[in-house]
Amino acid sequence: MVTHLALALGVPLREQNKLLVAAGYAPSYRERDLKDADMAAIRQALDSTLQHHEPYPALVIDRQWNVVMHNAAVNRLIALVGDPPAVWERVDPSGRQNLMRLTMHPDGLQPLVADWSSTAAAILARLAFEVRANPANMGLRALLADLRSLPGVRGLENSSITPASMEVPVLSLKLRSEGLTLELFSMICTFGAAMDLTADELRLELLFPSDETTALFLRTQQQKAAVRPAQSPGTG
Repeated sequence: MVTHLALALGVPLREQNKLLVAAGYAPSYRERDLKDADMAAIRQALDSTLQHHEPYPALVIDRQWNVVMHNAAVNRLIALVGDPPAVWERVDPSGRQNLMRLTMHPDGLQPLVADWSSTAAAILARLAFEVRANPANMGLRALLADLRSLPGVRGLENSSITPASMEVPVLSLKLRSEGLTLELFSMICTFGAAMDLTADELRLELLFPSDETTALFLRTQQQKAAVRPAQSPGTG
């Protein structure tokens, strides 16, 4: 009965385990490490998708928006604000490489984001919804609180964004760089009928260009990166 009710209510697998334990039963779902041998097919599917999405950015994130895997296009995007490892260290010293911190932090992508107020408000609203839907996820709650306190973010959550005010089918991320405005939108994918906590909580976020200017820029960045390794040390 506990399992049937949890399934009917769409309760995440991790919380289903907690309900079962509270009812006096053993948890039903295991939590494997993505590096485990029996997760090889999952890992291969994720890696294949990441590579095939080039030259566009793609990431695998966990339930707290920490980046688990990503393709090279993500590093090329981060390089717009600095050396990727250094940028990650500035925005998330914990080493977890949180995607929301990268986007919202003033030492991350924040300075590049056009329409910053509305974009930040939309991101905060999305996280607040996730916190309400997953009240037991204390890590997500702490992330939202930290983001709200960042310079340039405080007070933006009350900005109003309504469907009627938007002229696009999906909310996009607009970045200004090298005299261009790059516009990207995301598609989030999950595993169907996951029976493992790790697989259930992983999300694949694929970023797509909203226009040809952005697509050309991303293709050009990939071509430049492909040329650099072939250069000799003295060619610059």
